[in-house]
Amino acid sequence: MASHLPAQATLREEIEQLRQSAAVAHSRAEDVAALAGCLARLEGHLAREQARAAEAQAETERLSQLLTEERHAVDALRQELRTHPSSFGV
Repeated sequence: MASHLPAQATLREEIEQLRQSAAVAHSRAEDVAALAGCLARLEGHLAREQARAAEAQAETERLSQLLTEERHAVDALRQELRTHPSSFGV
């Protein structure tokens, strides 16, 4: 019976090491799950920001087009003023 004691102690140590390894693995799995949740949330924020940026870009392009049209109208009025000043009471 005495010869079995060292083997039992070794088995107990191995079992304890396996339990600790399992606890560490479980903790890491929870960390991975938490990080995956954070990543999904950040991806959602990024998608919303990209959509806002696209909307802002479209609005900038629209305003740029309006500004170009206004400049053309002003240029046309200036030309008309130069050509026919009497039409404007000048």
